[in-house]
Amino acid sequence: EDFNVDALDALIEAMEVYEFEDGVEVVHQGDTDGTHFFVVAGGEFLVLKDGKPRCTISPSNCFGESVLLLFGERNATVCASGRATAYGMEGMTVRDMLQEHYEQRRKFVMQAVDDVLDSE
Repeated sequence: EDFNVDALDALIEAMEVYEFEDGVEVVHQGDTDGTHFFVVAGGEFLVLKDGKPRCTISPSNCFGESVLLLFGERNATVCASGRATAYGMEGMTVRDMLQEHYEQRRKFVMQAVDDVLDSE
């Protein structure tokens, strides 16, 4: 089920704004110690796989999602293409928020089951 409004607000509040100059490497292919997940706010980012340009990432799209997994490896290098802005947050923060959301939903469902059983 989708996050509720409060959960989305908390997610947005946890993000920081990052400004990048042209050519700055934000993510490096093969890194296993990456910590941040990014959502592009302005400008564009160039994606390179094995040193070759693959695509650009524009506003409202994201990169760095491999850090949302426990042992993610960066699949590509991402560099700012001109001045660019992104909202970012640590992958651990995202995982913690997802876990909290899961726990809240689980408690809600368990309470609903208990209510149904009690009404019989």
